[in-house]
Amino acid sequence: MATLEQLQEEFAALKTRFEAQVQENADLRSRIPDQSDQSVTPTPNVVQPIYVTSTMRLETFKGATSDGKGPDVLEWVGDVRSQLTSRRLKGEQAVAFIVEHTGGKARQEIKGRGKLQDPEEVLRILLKVFGDNQSLSQLLQRFYTYRQADDEDLIGCSLKLLGLSNRICPLDAAFKASKDKTLKARFADAVRDEALQRELRRLNVESPGLTFFELRDRVVDWVGPSGVKGHRDGRKQATVQEARGGDSSDGEVLRLLKQHEVEMKEQQTKLDHLMASLSKKEKTGNSAPRKQRQPLLCYICRSPDHLRAKCPFLPMIESGPAGEGQNASKPQSN
Repeated sequence: MATLEQLQEEFAALKTRFEAQVQENADLRSRIPDQSDQSVTPTPNVVQPIYVTSTMRLETFKGATSDGKGPDVLEWVGDVRSQLTSRRLKGEQAVAFIVEHTGGKARQEIKGRGKLQDPEEVLRILLKVFGDNQSLSQLLQRFYTYRQADDEDLIGCSLKLLGLSNRICPLDAAFKASKDKTLKARFADAVRDEALQRELRRLNVESPGLTFFELRDRVVDWVGPSGVKGHRDGRKQATVQEARGGDSSDGEVLRLLKQHEVEMKEQQTKLDHLMASLSKKEKTGNSAPRKQRQPLLCYICRSPDHLRAKCPFLPMIESGPAGEGQNASKPQSN
């Protein structure tokens, strides 16, 4: 066991090392600069630059002109809305901006209605007066009955639907709330190619998060702008499945759909043949003559006029000898 003197020596050595470490730490701290003054030093006020977007020149709208020149009311209203958004104009300031960029009949129409404070109301008035005067029901009918023309590509078809929807939105708030979803559904119904219709409907179900333009662009990447079999960049355009190439899962879906269609057509053909055969047999059975039932004959004289109980030869047979009476009285049959 360690003696008391040894323990005292170890304690003194530990104390010496501890004091040396404390001194070393103090020296290190003295070398680090004091940052307390820097934290309280106020930063100078830096003026942030304000970037103003350059706006396009807005043409003055004067309504219907005799020479047919001037901006289209739909395009002009769209440009006005963009200007109001970029300039952050609302209320009376927005109305004043619209009036400032109108003239002729358009300005007279606005001024004649008194003081207006809602810019959207002013734009609706201009659309109603100087547009094509189509009501909401007429626009909805055109939108829901629209079909891709024979000489129209997919991009033109999509833009036509988009233009109709933009005209409906200011008139129907419910349509505006579901505009993108409605556009995707109508685009799937409006295209000419049936295989492409099925693919668009499948995408709408499996990928509901796609926007209208994302859906349109994906289809254009698959089959080209034409959307049907044809030529693209001088080469023959393939079908939907061939154009997609590497997308094996989608190609498998198309293959199964076509296989099911073939099977359904074969089953329908068999059913048609069976129905034709059954109908033919029924007609044949109804037209065949029925076999006439042979009349009942008398057991004794073989006459069809009466039966054995009323036969006139019956008493003679019963009264005569059994063997001879029967042979003598029974007439010979031819």
